[in-house]
Amino acid sequence: MKKFVYHHWEYCTLICRSLSYPLRSLLYIPDTMLEAYKDLIGNFATGCTIVMFLSGLEMCAKFYKNKTTGDMSPLSFLVGVVMTFVWFTYGKFKEDVSLYTVNGVGFILQSCFSLCFYVYAVNKPNMLKKLVLVALILTFIHIFVNVADPEKVRNQMGFLGAGLSISFFASPLATIKQVIRTASAETLPFFQILMSWIVSGLWTLYGMVIADNFVFLPNFIGFVIATCQLGLFFYFPVKASHSTSHNVAKEFETTEPLLESTAEDNRDLKG
Repeated sequence: MKKFVYHHWEYCTLICRSLSYPLRSLLYIPDTMLEAYKDLIGNFATGCTIVMFLSGLEMCAKFYKNKTTGDMSPLSFLVGVVMTFVWFTYGKFKEDVSLYTVNGVGFILQSCFSLCFYVYAVNKPNMLKKLVLVALILTFIHIFVNVADPEKVRNQMGFLGAGLSISFFASPLATIKQVIRTASAETLPFFQILMSWIVSGLWTLYGMVIADNFVFLPNFIGFVIATCQLGLFFYFPVKASHSTSHNVAKEFETTEPLLESTAEDNRDLKG
């Protein structure tokens, strides 16, 4: 199994390199310029990623207002917890300040968002099982990091982080069935997807700068996924709120009989 994974990762690496060079030539970005702006790109990517993580506050505010999570899926929060922990570990082993700083902040935020989701979850027992599973995964990773060979840990965390990053970028598509059924992208978190598009693009650049395929490849795939998700908002535009139009119609129905009864009262008085 391990040989199979590494064998296909070599193919991914070749694809990654074949994509990175055309991207550099297409954008007219020489290697020396990328190296010169490494810290700038890393800091900008870090700041934008933290803003993207903060977009979860918007969803938590909706949970608080509605006192329920409704049809929302906790997948993005739960994957985010594991993903940020893995990338934080990878960044520490690689001694990359940008990687472990942004993911350290992200881990705290995603954990808070997951707990908020549990508080307002429709099915609390099911959500609790998922939280326990995430806690067990984090415990296993922590034990593995402390007992395994450092070089092996870095590679394994790179593989795992790459897979989780792709899952995180694709997590809003968990509601794709509802989007197609309702012909509306209302259930998709637009701001989160937009920030994912910006962030994945920046980390793709950063991966090119540091020549790290674990960083470049998943973020490039995430950029493509986020682009497709943004396309759903054009193909399935968000419609006007059905509840608002329903309330207006209901108010009109209740007002009309009142007008009729007033007119009848006036005729009785004249009579």
